[in-house]
Amino acid sequence: MPARHLPTLRLARARLREFLRDSRASITVESAILLPILSICFVLMYVIFDAFRQQAVSQKASYTISDMLSRETDYINPTYMDHAREMLEWLSSQHRQDIALRVTVISYDADQDRYAVEWSKTRGDSQPWHSSDVRDWHDQLPVMVDNEQVILVETWSQYEPPLNVGFLPREIRTRVFTRPRFTGQLKWRGNGV
Repeated sequence: MPARHLPTLRLARARLREFLRDSRASITVESAILLPILSICFVLMYVIFDAFRQQAVSQKASYTISDMLSRETDYINPTYMDHAREMLEWLSSQHRQDIALRVTVISYDADQDRYAVEWSKTRGDSQPWHSSDVRDWHDQLPVMVDNEQVILVETWSQYEPPLNVGFLPREIRTRVFTRPRFTGQLKWRGNGV
């Protein structure tokens, strides 16, 4: 290499070293890289938190409906069921038509070791249970004594994420068991559903 290029090469190396040691404006570069990542993480955490919040709200609303039914000493009728669904909508903060409610009273026969549906009524897009459906639900129902009844409250609602970040809408389902508190049974009076 010719001698006349050596000072230029040394100068270039010195400038390169100086450039690599220089820390001015490094925060700007780091911010440009990290801010989008932090923003995406914040939005994802918000959507996940909202999904868990809606699940908890739905579960608490189901417990409230179940507790309300367990304290009832009078007959349940179609009007009662309509109002129970309206209350579920109000408690769930979801005033939409996609909320469904099913209330089923199930009894246990110890002699035959079988469960039977005393009555099952629905509001919204769901079907009532029949005795043939619950006959062998030993792993799904609480332990019961002979002729005991349990009230099963089930709810469904569609969860729509507040922001479109790749999470699909999903169904939130809850299931709550309660025993009648003040009477041995919860009775249905009325025609139809």
